[in-house]
Amino acid sequence: MMKDQFYQPIYDAWLEMAVLSGALNLPTYETEPERYEAVRWVCRGYHYVDPQKEIAAQKAAVRSGFKTLADCVAENGGDFDEFLVARQSELAKLDEMNIITDTDPSAVNGSGASQYKPANTIDAFGDTPAPGGEDAENVAEEDLGNY
Repeated sequence: MMKDQFYQPIYDAWLEMAVLSGALNLPTYETEPERYEAVRWVCRGYHYVDPQKEIAAQKAAVRSGFKTLADCVAENGGDFDEFLVARQSELAKLDEMNIITDTDPSAVNGSGASQYKPANTIDAFGDTPAPGGEDAENVAEEDLGNY
């Protein structure tokens, strides 16, 4: 809400003044300003007072439908799309190395015990494929610290 009512109008006005003054050279701004006005606002996250309780509360809110995973990631200052690509890459690497951690809900339950899989069942997730294309390059750069 604050993003749409406060940040975006200020950004739009700044962008217009920067282009009109010549500080920014955006060749197609006059014909398609919406291309440059379409920004994604990601606010900073705040550290928890009691991380264990906060994470448990977020988990309960997601499970009950009061929040989405995207809400939780955004509240912590993250970008959901970037988070998903990084998480997919992480799970693919763990699968490739045959490592099971207690953060993989398809392999372990909430207490870290191995999930029970009845005989003759199909793994709904299968092997998690590694991200491809530009997303994979971005994750690789982030992993190396090249921002």
